[in-house]
Amino acid sequence: MVYRHILLTFNDEYTKHACVLLASLFESNKGLNGSFFIHVRCFKSQISSESQNTLSRFCSSYNNRIEFKELEINDIEFPNLEQVYQTREAYLRLFSFDNMPNDVDTILYLDVDILIVGDISELFSLKFGNEVLAAVDDLPQPTEVYRRLSIPVEYTYFNSGVMVVDVSKWRKEGLLRKVTEYIRENHHTIIAHDQDVLNALLYNRRKVLDQKYNLLTPYFEGYNKTGSGLEKVNTAKRNPRIIHFAGPIKPWDTWMNHPYWQLYWNHLKHTPYKNYRISIRKEWNLRPWPFNLMNLLHVNRSEMLWKIAIYTSEATLLVKRKIKKIHSDVLWKHKELNQQNW
Repeated sequence: MVYRHILLTFNDEYTKHACVLLASLFESNKGLNGSFFIHVRCFKSQISSESQNTLSRFCSSYNNRIEFKELEINDIEFPNLEQVYQTREAYLRLFSFDNMPNDVDTILYLDVDILIVGDISELFSLKFGNEVLAAVDDLPQPTEVYRRLSIPVEYTYFNSGVMVVDVSKWRKEGLLRKVTEYIRENHHTIIAHDQDVLNALLYNRRKVLDQKYNLLTPYFEGYNKTGSGLEKVNTAKRNPRIIHFAGPIKPWDTWMNHPYWQLYWNHLKHTPYKNYRISIRKEWNLRPWPFNLMNLLHVNRSEMLWKIAIYTSEATLLVKRKIKKIHSDVLWKHKELNQQNW
């Protein structure tokens, strides 16, 4: 059996979201079911036996395989984990490629805040030359990022949420050792976690993937409305394959003005976690007033701000008219009084 290998790294808190990702994968690629082999890597004791059994049964229901392995990484400190939505699992992919079975030559890595919305069979037949991995361009980065990571400006910074990795080449070139050394030696310059590390080491060993294989949330929020990448993004949005809810706002935490927000919940209904609901308290605390109320009411922020601006403008105009009328009435009354006194 020729398997299509996929790597996921997460902890127990993200199990239900990983299951939604798998549901979207299996439902959007029904012709490939039976050939997917999911490899899950986690830190020691970070995915419970109950969660592992649930995911195993779910994958089996589509005739796909899944296996779990725990990694112990105790001799390195992971930098820049102050953000609420970032955990040390962000670095785990870097230490997982060496941990793949010997018969795995290439593997597709996926973040779990992702939905598969189309055929991705092409990703399993990529041919590599000198490249070690294939990934999509990230959002345009300021020159400071290129200076900080010592990347020549003629290269582009890539997103590590979706990657096809040549595992055999990764092992052969000892990239695990290079990754570990880079983290230790550049601990205070790493900001975007594993993504910075991979870009710093492999900026010139990356095959460029079509944007449709990793459409980031900002592209659905008006980002990149101008510039050279506009047509590339618009073409990808017309024929998307992978949607990536990158950033601190996730579909399972709050309503999003995103065309694929509802699809997350549609896929959730077909998983063992179908009874999961958003915590109103968490959703309320996620954004400042009045945007938290707008989100609870599923009100588009930009539309609401536009309406507020219009209503404020109209209200201001009415007040000005009222003041003008009062002023006119006062002047007229004053004139009448003067005439009477005369």
